[in-house]
Amino acid sequence: MPIRPLLRLQIGLGFSVVFLSFFLYFAKGAQFKALLTSMLVGGVVLAAVYAGVIAPSYDHDTKVSVLGGLAVAFNVVMYAAPISQLVRAAAAQPQQPAQAIGGWRASHMPSAQ
Repeated sequence: MPIRPLLRLQIGLGFSVVFLSFFLYFAKGAQFKALLTSMLVGGVVLAAVYAGVIAPSYDHDTKVSVLGGLAVAFNVVMYAAPISQLVRAAAAQPQQPAQAIGGWRASHMPSAQ
């Protein structure tokens, strides 16, 4: 039996509320303020998208293409943020010696004769 669309929306909303609650619970000081500000800005952006794209009576294809483009843009930003943190963390780590490749030292490799 498939899940009704409204129930699916409510489940997704519940997961999002729990996820954001954890973020806000563990945020301290300036980080809390930055998270709250970004959530408010996100709410304003969503309201603007609703007022500009969804509420007017555009045809279905226009709505789908605009919302699809916005979804792609937000997904790129969503996945780029953690990757930028990984790159920053990897750049801060000390470099390994060049002779250690895959856990083996170059001296343990068989020589080509």
